[in-house]
Amino acid sequence: MIFIRHLENQGGVAGNHSAHVLLMAQAIERAGDHAKNVAEEVCHLLSGHTMRHLLRSYDKPDEERYLEHLRRGTRTPLKQ
Repeated sequence: MIFIRHLENQGGVAGNHSAHVLLMAQAIERAGDHAKNVAEEVCHLLSGHTMRHLLRSYDKPDEERYLEHLRRGTRTPLKQ
């Protein structure tokens, strides 16, 4: 959204300032990615389990959720 907003330049902001804002947003996003990676590594060191490719139940395909439901042997219907 920041990228699109500054490309449209509706506020009359000079192009130089717009480029600085885009570069700052990119740097902040990259710093957030690094922080997330460090947190995942700390969790891995403490628990011994990886957090990188962990699927949450709502991210899983319906077929996989159904197979897990069958393995559990529960009689209750699946929640969407």
